[in-house]
Amino acid sequence: MELGVDPVQQQSTARTEYLSLGLAMAALRKVAVGSAGALGLATVGTAFVYRPNPWSNPPSDPLSERAGQEEESLLMKTSRLFTFVTGTAAFSILMHVLNTFELKEDEHYRKFLSLVKERPSGVPLLTVCNHCSPVDDPGVLVGMLPARVTMRPELMRWTICAQEICFKWTAAGTGFGSGKVMPIARGSGVDQRLLLNFYRRLLGGGWCHIFPEGHCEQGGSLGGRPAGVGRDEHGRLKWGVGKMIAHAPVTPVVIPLFHTGMANLVPINPLTRKILHALPRMGHTVTARAGRAISFDDLLEDHERRHGRLRKLSLPSKSCLPPTGDSGGGEGPPPGQFSFSSSSSVVIPGGGEGDVLWRSTREERQLYSRIARRVEEALLQLEAEARRDLGQSYPGYPAESAALLATHGRGGGGP
Repeated sequence: MELGVDPVQQQSTARTEYLSLGLAMAALRKVAVGSAGALGLATVGTAFVYRPNPWSNPPSDPLSERAGQEEESLLMKTSRLFTFVTGTAAFSILMHVLNTFELKEDEHYRKFLSLVKERPSGVPLLTVCNHCSPVDDPGVLVGMLPARVTMRPELMRWTICAQEICFKWTAAGTGFGSGKVMPIARGSGVDQRLLLNFYRRLLGGGWCHIFPEGHCEQGGSLGGRPAGVGRDEHGRLKWGVGKMIAHAPVTPVVIPLFHTGMANLVPINPLTRKILHALPRMGHTVTARAGRAISFDDLLEDHERRHGRLRKLSLPSKSCLPPTGDSGGGEGPPPGQFSFSSSSSVVIPGGGEGDVLWRSTREERQLYSRIARRVEEALLQLEAEARRDLGQSYPGYPAESAALLATHGRGGGGP
C-alpha cells in the first residue's frame, strides 16, 4: 500500500471505476443488441421487398428485372450474407457432424470448384444434379464446397423451387428469395415467365443450379418422367435445361453433379409425397461427385444446319442503360428488357409482348429434348460410377419408404 493514501478512499475509487465500467459495458451491449436488431429488421425488410412474387400477374421479381445490369443494394447484399452464413453453419453441422459426407475429389471436382470460384467474365456456369430430398440444396453444395465459398453470396448459385412449396407463404418467400432461390411453376412448360426470370441470371454470367428431374426420386436411380409415360419419346428430364443452353449467347459451362444418401436424411412417403419427419435424420452417409463438362456444340450446329440460326438471347449492354435514377428516358431499352441476337436482333420487352417472343418453335423444342437427353446420359454415367464405387452399400429407398412401398405398392417420386 502506498504511504499517504487512505485505504477506504482507495476502495471507494476502485468501486466507482468498476461500476462505471459496468455501466459502460451494459450501455455498449444495449447499443450492440439494438444495432443488431435494427440491422436484422432492415435486412429482412429488404429481402421482403425484393422477394420473388410468383403469384402476381405477371409474375414479379424486381431483382431479376435488373439481372446482370446493376449492383444490388448494400442492404440486399447484407440480407444475402446473413442467409448464406447461417445456412452454411446449419448445413455444415448436418452434413459433416450429424452425418458423414464423402466427396470424390478428382480432376472433375477440382474443375467444378475452380469454375465456381473464378470464371472468365461473362461465362455462365450451369450445374445439373439429381434430386433425392428437399434439402439437396443447400445440403449437397455445402458439403461439396469450402465454407469460404458458401458464405460468399456473390459466388453462390441461383436456383429454382416450386412456387407452391417455397413461396406459398410470405415469410418463406422472403427467406428463400434472400437465399438466391427463384420460383418456378411446375407443369407450366418452358415458355413460362418464371423460367425467363431465372434465365436472366444465367445471361449475366452467373451460376445457375437446377434439378432437371423436376421432383425428388428416392429409389437411388435417376428419376424424371416415369417409364412408359413419354420417357421413350421425350427422355426422363425436363426440357427447361435445354432451352437455357440452346439460346445462350455464350454457351454455359455445364457440369453434372451426382449424390447418394440424401434420401435417408429426409425420407418421403412415396405414396403421398409427404415428408415423413419434421427434422432431418442423422447417422447416415452421403456421397457426392462431379462429372466432366458436357458439350452440346454438335447438337447446336446440327440444328442450325437444318433449321437456320438459333435465336441467341442477350441482356442489353450497360452502356445502353439509362443513368441511375432515370425512369427509362435515356437511350436504349430500360432495365428488364433484352434481345434475341441473331441475324436480325429482336428486342424482348416486358409484359405480354415479351412472353410471346419468348415462346419456342416446334423445332426448338425438339432441340431442347436432344440437349436434355445429353444431360440425362451424363447423369446416368455418374450414377453408374457411383454404383460401381459403392457396391453393396449403394443406397436405395430409405427403410421407412421401402416399407410403405412393400405394404401399399410402388408410388411416385416426391416433392
